[in-house]
Amino acid sequence: MIGTLVAFVGILLPGMLNMTAVSVSVKNGKRAGMLFAAGMAFTTSVQAFIAFGSADYLRRHADVLEKIHSFAFFLFLLLALIFISKGKSTQTIKTKAISRRKLFGGGMGMGFLNALSILYFFAIGTVLTSRDVIQTGIFSVLFFSLGAGIGAFLVFWIYINTAGWISQNADWFTRNMNYVIGGFFIFLASLQGYFMLG
Repeated sequence: MIGTLVAFVGILLPGMLNMTAVSVSVKNGKRAGMLFAAGMAFTTSVQAFIAFGSADYLRRHADVLEKIHSFAFFLFLLLALIFISKGKSTQTIKTKAISRRKLFGGGMGMGFLNALSILYFFAIGTVLTSRDVIQTGIFSVLFFSLGAGIGAFLVFWIYINTAGWISQNADWFTRNMNYVIGGFFIFLASLQGYFMLG
């Protein structure tokens, strides 16, 4: 699924969501971490649906789509700068006990705080729909959104199952992964620039 791949790559970076999943897992156990991750993955599906749901409007308004192409180019560059700059800092893991009955809802709430996901899905969605890689029908959007949730949960699952190692090597892990993701967004910006000029 394209949605799974897009979400997996976009959420792979060790940011607020991933490190919180690690924190919950370390403090409350793996099962608690999985429940929390499920809530965040659900939110990711909703965000992907919102972002891709707007693609149909863009396809019917070519003038707006052209402006969005330029916006996507600069957005990719901005995202690259954000993650590369994060690579120069460190990410600490805060441990705070969370009630089990609030884990899923807490995960959803944490996911909605990460507004950057909507921008990411919006930029990727604009490129994919304009190149007819994915259609804008309701079923296509639903399947993409479901795939995005699955991709997000897979990333959280990996983080949770390596929580012990990550908690001991958080600074090194965060710094290097941010550089990798920053390079990925530079590649996307270059690709989008090529399409704009071509």
